[in-house]
Amino acid sequence: MSKKLGFCWYLVFILIIVAAGMYLWGYIKVKQMEKTVKEKEIVMVERAQLMVNENAQNLLKATALPLVWAVRKEMMRGNFEQINEYMERLVQEKGFKTILLVDASLKILLSTDKSMQGHRFADYYPVEILQVNDISISVDSFNIRVIAPVMGLDSRLGTLVIEYQLENISL
Repeated sequence: MSKKLGFCWYLVFILIIVAAGMYLWGYIKVKQMEKTVKEKEIVMVERAQLMVNENAQNLLKATALPLVWAVRKEMMRGNFEQINEYMERLVQEKGFKTILLVDASLKILLSTDKSMQGHRFADYYPVEILQVNDISISVDSFNIRVIAPVMGLDSRLGTLVIEYQLENISL
């Protein structure tokens, strides 16, 4: 009887070890799966962020072209009030931060941020960004900046600068 009791205790001990091992194995597997899912979520969010940023850049480039045409037309007429109205209306849309119209002498003619109006462009931004001959887009971690030259018949009338705040995607 004592041998049977010893064997039972031995069997119970082994069953406890096996149960603990199975629990530990299951726990590790669940943690691995959680880690894998989290990594996949991060990758998906990064991909989505890239797609949103790329779409925003394409939209801004497509928006800048007709805006430049309208600004050119009004600049040639000397109708700066209408240009200001275009800019003020556009900056009310989600994501648009600031829109500037810089003349050939690098002075800010019009701005949706009225404190910048009349000042030198170099007081706020590097002048080098205006040295483009076609619509240009630059991106930093928070903003997209569109630089669009406004060309007259034989010379550059000015440059349109549009700042757009990137949409941040998070979990």
